[in-house]
Order: sequence, then structure tokens, then C-alpha cells
Amino acid sequence: MSFFRLFAPRQRAPGPTREDPTLSLNAEAFGCLFLTKINQPFGPQDPGYVTEPYTLQGWLQVSIPPGRGRCRCKSIKVGVRAVCRLAMGAWRGWEEDIVLNKEEKLEEVDGIWFEEGSTRYDFAFQLPESMLAHDYHDNAKVRLELYAIMEGLPVEDNGLFRSLRSLSPSPGPGSRQGSPTPASRSPSPASLELPSMSLTDRSDHLPQVPTYEEAVISSGDEGWIHGTYNVMRHIKVFWNPNPTGGINSLDEKLVFQAEGVGEFEAHFKASIWTISSILHTRIRSTDLPPAVSIFYVSIGLTEHVVIRSPRDQGPKAEEKEVRTTRRHIIHQSGRRPPRELRRPNPSFPSIWCGSEAGGCSVGALEIIGKGRLPDDPQVRPSTFDSTKTPVRVSHQLFVEVVYAVWGQDQAGRVLPVSGPGEQRTVSVARGLILPHCTNIPERIGLPQYAPMSNVRLAQPDQPCPLCRVLPAERTCNACNFELDVHPRHDHDPKLVGNKDGVCPVCSTMVVDARGNSWKNCACKMTFEEMEKLGESIDKAGGAMVMPRWGAEGESRKEEYVVP
Repeated sequence: MSFFRLFAPRQRAPGPTREDPTLSLNAEAFGCLFLTKINQPFGPQDPGYVTEPYTLQGWLQVSIPPGRGRCRCKSIKVGVRAVCRLAMGAWRGWEEDIVLNKEEKLEEVDGIWFEEGSTRYDFAFQLPESMLAHDYHDNAKVRLELYAIMEGLPVEDNGLFRSLRSLSPSPGPGSRQGSPTPASRSPSPASLELPSMSLTDRSDHLPQVPTYEEAVISSGDEGWIHGTYNVMRHIKVFWNPNPTGGINSLDEKLVFQAEGVGEFEAHFKASIWTISSILHTRIRSTDLPPAVSIFYVSIGLTEHVVIRSPRDQGPKAEEKEVRTTRRHIIHQSGRRPPRELRRPNPSFPSIWCGSEAGGCSVGALEIIGKGRLPDDPQVRPSTFDSTKTPVRVSHQLFVEVVYAVWGQDQAGRVLPVSGPGEQRTVSVARGLILPHCTNIPERIGLPQYAPMSNVRLAQPDQPCPLCRVLPAERTCNACNFELDVHPRHDHDPKLVGNKDGVCPVCSTMVVDARGNSWKNCACKMTFEEMEKLGESIDKAGGAMVMPRWGAEGESRKEEYVVP
């Protein structure tokens, strides 16, 4: 999807010398891949089950500056790797391992020749169905890197070469030298066994095999590049649990019992179900006993993160896992009594208090509310069961009710002296899958929704509604190549409404390397924008209902169809 922009390095290497080649890596969708969870109705062993492989396509461009003349290198490598950096406790500290690595190498006996100008190599790496996504937590990072290496002759340590150039040739823009190459970083001794990737396509513009005359010339040192040049860029992988590639919604009911009270029903609903989405809730009990007092009701999200080092294998690997849990309150009603207040009296504020407990409430209880889920990176998307990754994330929606029954203790026994009951807490949870915040109609909506005039986000495949610029022309091409990728700034200030000439609408589609990124996701939308967008989806028929945790591929509603 062309609305994502290059994740350029935050630091640039020194400029190249006149004769240094430069490398640049480009990937489709600017290195941002949306992968869709595939349903397997008859199981993965079904002989009739055929899927198209996920692919990462792109090209490597090698540029030889004017005046350099024909030159050659020993080999060119292009690869993809997944690197995890995990904090495994005070004794082990931080551990860094390569959990996925695949590279393709192009080499010729007498070297790969280049003419002045640019030469392009196309590549297409197949990604496994268990492909892990990028991830980041306080104690764990998973990054995905696309890299290329041009290898020349070794730089010899003699006076001749020292007088001609430094021992390490300066890399060009977007290139870097001196950083560890894939061969210098050893994979984990027990790296994850992920299916490998392979090169499926290469440009027709590959260097031709040298002629006999060229081979004779190549027997000497003429034209050889000295040193190693490499370039690396990060790629992003976003998993979408909707097998149709569209957006997800939530419509879930949870029925539970509270001892001494009876039955409660909790209803969770979200027209767009992602990180930072709006959750509508309803808690209801049809007939509460008159001796009951309800003090506090909360609804929230629990995130469980399990980190397992790829170095830990065998039956005791689970014992070495690092586990963390976070709870986020989405909506709450009432006031929770302090722990030290074991028996709240009738004067303590309550949501519902029956006649036998000193109140005047009668009959049913219904609490309707709405709240917003935390933003990224406060929470991270759920990990699919089929994904092989050292960092697994799962989520639960929970309901917590604090109440008391007049004349009873926490265990439901009758108190020796009649009076206010001891406070009790009932907590229930429902596991589910939480998609990434980029899974909104502006990113992946199928079908495409018409732009809303009151939403400030631009559509990915349509001209900007403000400056009328096409998606492919949203980035600046006028500034020096060595500058970070940034939005274009040559618009009429009167048209875009600012003196810098930057369109505030289409610039949200550009992932700026200076940190201004991900403006076109749920996290950057206001509460009102998310609500109106959800209403438009409901009017169009609704979206696929999110399956429960552990029931991937199952749903209770077909993909929506716009009438």
C-alpha cells in the first residue's frame, strides 16, 4: 500500500567520496506489510488447502557516480532478518538473537561489473504463514530488517591504499559501513524454526557475464571496488485477524454469577475493534435482592506478555519465561471502598442499595457507558496462535463488581451481629484478539468508504481532498537526498493554511523519519472522529465480528457489504 513511507534511519552516515558507490533499498508499500489471517476450514493438513504465499517485494539500486568508470565487486547480498532483544532478568540481562534470517547472494567468478549510473535488482522474498511481526515493550524488542551488502576486495593495509583513500570507504546516503553485517551476528543456538524465505524474482537488468576480452582484463586489479558497503532499513508487519482483509468489530456478551446477588450480563460492543478504539458497554442485572449494595463496577483490558528466549528449549523452557501483566480501566462507575473498610455502612456512596441494606433501590440495575482503549504503545496487538515469535501478547476484557450483602461476611456466612456486610469482589474475564491500531477503514477498509468531510484523515488511494495531490506525490523530492524523508512543502500557503507550505491532511500519510509517524491510525483520531466513523460502518452493514481468543478463524457474522 503506497500510503506508507520509507522508515529512513534517524542517523545518516558521512557523505560519500566522488568514487564511492551508493546503495539504496526500496520495498513495496514502503516496507509496511499488512498480512491477513487465513482460514483453514478443514485444518492445515487438508490436501485441497492452497494459499498464496506472503511476499516482500522490492529492489536494490546500485549507483556508480559519474567519472568513476566501470567497476566491479565480488558479490551482492540481499536478505531479511528478524532480531529480538529480550531482557531475561537480572542474572541473564539483555540477550540479542536472530530468530529469522534468509539471504540471497549474487556473485560472478570474475566479479560483477557496473557501468556508471544506476543498476537495479528486483527481489521477492516469500514470508511464512507464521511470520512474526515487529514488536516493542519495555523489556523486549523485535525488529525486522531488510539489508543489502556489496562486497569488494579487502582493503589492504599498505601505504598505497592509505594514500588513495582511508582504510574504510565512506558509505553513501542511505548506506553505512562498519556496522555488523549479517554474518557477524551469530544466530541464536536455538533460533525459532520458521520456514525460510527465497528469492522468487530478479530484474532482467542483471549484469551480463563478461566477454572474453573483459575476462582477460579482469585478471588484474582494474576496476575493483575495495571494502564493503551495506544498507539496512526496517520493515513493519501488521497482522489482520479478518480473513477478508477488512476491518473488525466486537459484539460480545458475558454472563456471570455473583454469590448472594444473582446473575449479571455484560455486553461489549465496538463498531471498529482495534487498539485505541471506542468500547460501548452495558452491565445489567434484572432482579437484585433488597439486601444487596453495589458500590463499584469497572470494565477494563488486561494484557499478558510472555517472553521466551529462543535460547531456552526443552521441557524446562517455560520455567524461564518472563511474564508481565498490565490492567487498563476503560469505564468505571461508582466508588471502590478502601480495603481497610471491610464493612461499608449505608452512608458510603453506592450505585444501587436495596431497602434491607439501608437504601431505596428496587429491581434491576443497568449501567451503560463507553470508554476508549489505550493507545499504542501502551498496549500491543494480540499474537496469533500460529505465529512463531519470542514475544507473545494476549488480551482479556474483564468486569469487576464490588458489592456487599447485609448481614453476611465475604464467604456468605451470617455475621454474629446483624449489620453492614463485608465487601466482596467478583471478577470475570473473556479472552479475545485485539488488532493493531492501523486496522481502520482508511488503511484496509474493504470496501472503501467515501471520505467524511468532518474527518481529517486522507484516503490512501485517492487525491488529497485539500491540496488535490496524488498519493505518490505526497513526499518531497526537491530537497537533498541526504535529508530524511518528509512531506512536501511547496504548496501555496493560502491553500493549505500554513506558511510552511505543508498540507495538514495528506502529510498524515507520510511516515516521517523524524518521529512524526503513524498519524493515520486509530490512536491519532479524536473520540468524536472514531464514533462518527463507527456510525458510518454500522450504516453500511457492520463489519466482521471479532472471534474469541483461541477460536481464530471463527466468526458470527459475514463480512459487511455496502448496499
